[in-house]
Amino acid sequence: MTPDVRRSQEMDLLAGYHARLVGEGIEGYGFDECLEDYRRALLIGFTYAVQAGGFSNMEHARNAALIHAMATRCEAACLVLGLASMLN
Repeated sequence: MTPDVRRSQEMDLLAGYHARLVGEGIEGYGFDECLEDYRRALLIGFTYAVQAGGFSNMEHARNAALIHAMATRCEAACLVLGLASMLN
């Protein structure tokens, strides 16, 4: 998703995901914990962009555009959600 789309929808999507988990019987997993797990997953996602860039032929415009989009979109999410604090 583009950063604008993500910002406008991510908490609603995450709340819906969490509600579905609870509706399917998951107990003892509050929304705050779900949000923290989502934040951790974004950090993992960022590493995918870095790894993919290292193994891709960046001379191909399509590859370069994909890696750039992955990295910049994930970076935007990491910055907005304050994920640098999780690296300490």
